[in-house]
Amino acid sequence: MLGTGSQPHQHVHAFAAVREVSSVTVIGRSPEKAVALVATLHADGFDARVGESAEVEVSKADLVLWLHELSGPLFDGSLVRDGACVPVTNNAGGILGGITTGAPVLVRCAIKPISSVMVEQDSVDLDRMEPARLK
Repeated sequence: MLGTGSQPHQHVHAFAAVREVSSVTVIGRSPEKAVALVATLHADGFDARVGESAEVEVSKADLVLWLHELSGPLFDGSLVRDGACVPVTNNAGGILGGITTGAPVLVRCAIKPISSVMVEQDSVDLDRMEPARLK
């Protein structure tokens, strides 16, 4: 896990609720905050330790979480081993689909008109609160 702010502790619990988390390695800019988060995770029953660096730890991880404001890449994506899960999150914990990493986002969609739009229908005039006919 990369980051030691307010979100990482909750994210560990969220992921542990849906998949097995055998150990947690914490990497942060502040060694003191990393040690404090490890202590909190230990108290919660997790096997946790402070890691060396993103470059060293990312290649060993099954799940890579980064939870802090991004001002640029945190690690070389080629370090992530095949099969590892790397969810991208924003400051609110939502999935951004790669936007914060600078990765391109491709959206494909099709819009189908509602077939009943061209058919006369019974409705209600909300201004008058009386039946109306849509044509």
